[in-house]
Amino acid sequence: MKNSICLTIAVLAALAVLAAGIGTAGAVSTNVSVTFTADINYTDVNINGTLNATTCPTYLETFYFPTTLEQINQTGDLNLTIKAGSNPVTLTITINGVETYSGTLAADSIGYQNLTMMKNAGVSLSVNYLTINITVTANETAWTNLTVVAEDFTPCGSNFSYTISETKLSSPEVEFYEKDSFYSVKDTVTVKQTSDFNMTNVTVTFTYPSNAISQGEASHNYGALNSSQSKSYTVYYQKRGPYVGEIKNELDTNYVTTMKVYSPENLTASMEFNPSEKPWSRYFPSFSKENIVSIELNGKDVDWEDPSGVVKIESLSLNKGWNTLNVTYSKPAPYYYVIETPAPWYEQEFLGVPVWLWMVVVVFFLVALYAGVRK
Repeated sequence: MKNSICLTIAVLAALAVLAAGIGTAGAVSTNVSVTFTADINYTDVNINGTLNATTCPTYLETFYFPTTLEQINQTGDLNLTIKAGSNPVTLTITINGVETYSGTLAADSIGYQNLTMMKNAGVSLSVNYLTINITVTANETAWTNLTVVAEDFTPCGSNFSYTISETKLSSPEVEFYEKDSFYSVKDTVTVKQTSDFNMTNVTVTFTYPSNAISQGEASHNYGALNSSQSKSYTVYYQKRGPYVGEIKNELDTNYVTTMKVYSPENLTASMEFNPSEKPWSRYFPSFSKENIVSIELNGKDVDWEDPSGVVKIESLSLNKGWNTLNVTYSKPAPYYYVIETPAPWYEQEFLGVPVWLWMVVVVFFLVALYAGVRK
């Protein structure tokens, strides 16, 4: 008879307030989250038929709920009703191992047990199951009904569960400005129930994380969810990505440019920057990629590439919160100019012959010419 039970569950949550940046780092969750409420409407269903002291003296059955008995008690009611047959019936009722009634019902009379009576008898309402044990020791019962009605209770326990998984639709990149850093994700909420009942009107309302900069749907109705069935739904939105919150450079043996990179959550991100262009250039004096000594994230070396004009890092394993990225590069090698002093004019050459030698030749020529004229 349990498969004929109908149960209504609504999965609701509060929307998170969008928090910005650094001040709310401790409150950042990685994806959407949910809380739950539910309804149950299960009334006047014969759960066992006739119990006879001679041929069928005992009824024993366990019902599993997607919540606790206490939640049902607070938001509705649960009644176990027994009608005696045409003769008085003597019986004992045990709930979850605790005897809650032992006595005789008059012919054609009705007796009942509810959660308040069960609690007063010592039954714990913190569990999510109801084990009913009825033993008839004289005559018979006509019928036994179980009625469960509850609204807006909180589903919990092993028979109702959900999971949230996230997929990145674009790759996070470290940007210089916070406003420029964002990426797209999809979060899939899968709800499952393994109670003894079918569920209808299963609804989820999404709470978006504080680093979300856009929000998808506020809620979704899954429809019916039968016993041992699961269903999934996906929401799409954008998140704030990692960015440079502080940057400075120092000159020691080498130049060191230190960047404080803020990440709203644990992320693997890429980074690409051009040290010769604004806004990066003011923090990379006398930079040359050929002079890079190391690039370190939180004290550990990272690999980098050097396509034309930029420094490219494919993978940075960022921790939630602040991270330190150091770019170390050596100073440019000094260049010494050699100033040559020109040789004296008489040591310079003309047609490959030193000038002074030309002068000797000219003197000899003039002397010879003068001696010839005197003769």
